[in-house]
Parts: sequence; structure tokens; C-alpha cells
Amino acid sequence: MKQIGAIILSFEESGQLGNLSPWKGIDGAHLLRELREDVPVHGLVFLSTCNRVELIYSAPDDRHAALECAARRVLPDLPRGVQPRSLRGPAAVRHLLQLAAGLESMVLGETEIRAQLKAAFEEAPALDRRLRLVFQSVLRESREIRQSISLSRLPLSVASLATRRLCDMLGLERKGESAARIAIIGSGPMSQQAARYLSKFPVELVLINRTLSKVASLADVCGARVVRFTDFLERPRELGRLDAVISATSAPEPFITPELLEDIGLPGVVVDMAVPGDVSPDCMSLPGVRFVTMESMREELTRNQRRREEACAEAREKIDEAAFRVNADLIATLSGPVMARLQREVRDQSRRRLTELLDGRLRHLSSRDRRMLYTWAIQANRDLNRLHRRGLEAVLKHYYADLAVESRIESAGS
Repeated sequence: MKQIGAIILSFEESGQLGNLSPWKGIDGAHLLRELREDVPVHGLVFLSTCNRVELIYSAPDDRHAALECAARRVLPDLPRGVQPRSLRGPAAVRHLLQLAAGLESMVLGETEIRAQLKAAFEEAPALDRRLRLVFQSVLRESREIRQSISLSRLPLSVASLATRRLCDMLGLERKGESAARIAIIGSGPMSQQAARYLSKFPVELVLINRTLSKVASLADVCGARVVRFTDFLERPRELGRLDAVISATSAPEPFITPELLEDIGLPGVVVDMAVPGDVSPDCMSLPGVRFVTMESMREELTRNQRRREEACAEAREKIDEAAFRVNADLIATLSGPVMARLQREVRDQSRRRLTELLDGRLRHLSSRDRRMLYTWAIQANRDLNRLHRRGLEAVLKHYYADLAVESRIESAGS
């Protein structure tokens, strides 16, 4: 576990979500090649969401500092005063467990992050056996951690929080005649969640995306119309008047301009969930248009800080147990071939000595007695193997208890 590390730039380190922009859109494979010029990186998972960018890696445990220096060299410069956070070993694994369980999110307990972490893992440019095992264990254990804390009354994602605010602004009710036309731009998790949430209301949805096939099934579920993104930009007036627009794309530059909003009838609400933003700053002065952005939600989102700390304290025992199981699974799997070889050697040596004994001092035994002795020896060997493994796990548990305390201290001080 000492080989696992994480370099973290989240909404907490960045101060403003816009400060994440230099690191967003980085190609993980290209980043890995550059890092390997200085450090032997065995595995790398690059996670990029609307409110965090993380490098989770596997490298020799004496090269963490060198890798962090290499990352500062190859990654784009950040705004003055913005510094990423680095975690190593058990502290990094605890962070992954808390992250996957939604305990480190802007919206406490959000469900998007686990899917995003899983997608980043599946798309990783390189995975060694160690990093693969850690991620598989973290994704499995995070479910139980999440179930151990009370999150039922909280919004489950940034998308649900923003969409609820839009509904309040438009005065949408679940019953009644359709009174709102809403366009959703993008096909990512946040756009999909917004569409599913709004489909509960009597609204007319329009899904806009570069590739129509990516939103076709969602459109069928939500009863929405689909429009190609390029057609929308070139001929926005053909879409008619819109009451609201939700955008969450990975566009490098804003494409929602004052002219575009005027062409679609100056919608009453524009929700921008993209980082960097999809909405041009020039739009903010348009009369009658209200905006919901990641920054405008920040005050509400930061109220989760105290809840996050309370939830982490509530789940600490579960996190400790999960971290131990992750470490135990890792050691058991990596040491499995060694343990199996040792057990075979013990078995073969015991069998030779028993054969020598039966051919010597015990050669007077009957065939029935010989079979009984063989059966006893085989069972005794299996029992000893189980005792050996239990003893190893007990030693590991005591050893890991000390590491868990150290990792909590390191996490609190970082």
C-alpha cells in the first residue's frame, strides 16, 4: 500500500472552481509518458470532474517526492496561491474510500462521484496489479461505507441541487399543464441526471448534443426531442423560444453568448454546470435572465463542510475496517503465489517424512492404519495452513491499526 499515492486539486484546494481549469482536459496517456521520463510510474488513474482533478498512481514508495516534483513540472501552472494536496500510502487509500462514498464531495453523499471514479479507473492509461486491486476493493467497500451514514434527506448530486434550484425559479409543479420548454446541452452524467429529474414534471425537454446517438436512449426515456449541437449553434431560432437552458459540456471556451440567448427568446433561467463555464461572462448583464452557476451555488455547497466532517466521524470505524480489508486483500492477493509455494513445500516435505516413517519404524502398521494416519496428516496440514493465515492477518491488523492512526493524523494536517 505504500506505493499508492494521490495528487489532489479539488474545490477545497482551488478556492474557486475556475482555478481547476488549467488541469482539466489533460490527456492522461500523454501525462503518463511525461511523468515516466523522471519517475518509474507503474500505474496512473486520471480523475477529472466538475469540482476536482486527481492523479492516483502507483510508484516505488521511495519515489513519491520525485513524482510530485515531476507532476509540478509537467502539469500546467495554477493561479497564484493555489496548491494541490498530496497523500501517500494508507492516507491515499482512506481518501479514495471517502471519495468513492461521497464524503469528500461538494454535495455530501453525491452518487455521481463513484461512477466518475469507476470510469476513470476503466479508462486509465496504465494499471499495475497493485493499483487495479486497490481500485476494485475501494469501489466495492465504498457501498458499505455509504450505507452506514444518514444521507437520505440531502441532495444526491450537484446536478440535482442545480436542477431543484431551476425548478424553484421557474415555479414548476409536478402536476398541471406543460408551461416550460427546457434545453439540456451535453450527454454527461450531470446532463443525464438533470433530464431524468425534469422528466417528472410536465415540461417539454430538448436534448442537444454533438453525437445524437449518445442521447437517443435518454430521449426515449424522457420523451424528449433531440437536436444536433452544431445545428443549434448555427440556427438557434429554429428551436423556438426556450424558458430555461442547462449546459454541462467539456467545451474549452464559452459558447453561450448574449446573441445566442437572444435568438432563443432570452430564457428566464440558465444553469451552467460546466467547468470551465459554457456561458460567456457577457451574458450576466442580460435583462430578465437569472443564472445558476457552480460559483453561485458555492455558498450553499460549502454548508456541507460541517456535515462532511460529521459524516466522516460517523463513518470512521467503517472506513478503518474498509481500509484494513483493502490492505489485507492487497497483501493476500500479491502474496498468494508465495504463500501457495510455501504451503506446497511444507506439504511435500511432510509427505516425504511420513513416507520415510511408514517405510521404517511404522512399517508394521496395517493398510487401514496407514490410511488413517495419512488422512490425519492431510487434515493437520490444512489446519496449520489456516492457522498460519489467521496469524498473518492478526499481525497485519495490529500493524495496520498503527498506520490508520498515522494516516488520520496526516489527512488532518494536510
